[in-house]
Amino acid sequence: MKIVYLYTSLTTVGGADRIVIQKANYLADVMGHEVYVITDSQAGRAVIFPLSPKVKHIDLDINFDRQYRHGLLLRSLCYFMLMFVYRKKLGRLLEHIKADIVISTLGRDIDFLTQLNDGSRKVGEAHTTRMNLRKTQDLLEGGFVHRMIGKRLKKKIDLNSAAF
Repeated sequence: MKIVYLYTSLTTVGGADRIVIQKANYLADVMGHEVYVITDSQAGRAVIFPLSPKVKHIDLDINFDRQYRHGLLLRSLCYFMLMFVYRKKLGRLLEHIKADIVISTLGRDIDFLTQLNDGSRKVGEAHTTRMNLRKTQDLLEGGFVHRMIGKRLKKKIDLNSAAF
């Protein structure tokens, strides 16, 4: 079976990074599955925990951190452009891999993953509460613009996570 994990980057000494890597390693080493971990913003940095040589790590080299160099308006435009590139690259890669299962950690891909017709089953796997996905709670507690973004994001998460 071909299994794909989607994750932003494997660069932090956090629980989610460790769990994604442990599960990918187990599925490849013990269960014998063909496993891929696809990241979007590894940016050439080393994977923080040991990744089995049987697990294929592919970085799409989107590097969403680039958007933070700009003010709000340009940052928004940059984000949408990066998302467009991300969706295109991920869609093409998933069509090429022909995975049986794609596991989303409910990051940016939650906006479009269930709309990709690559033949795989999509699974959503959260390593936090729904309100903390993509820092929604922080946005909802911020100023007017942040609250508007937070409300829109919460609605999008509620709508799209129901599809998983």
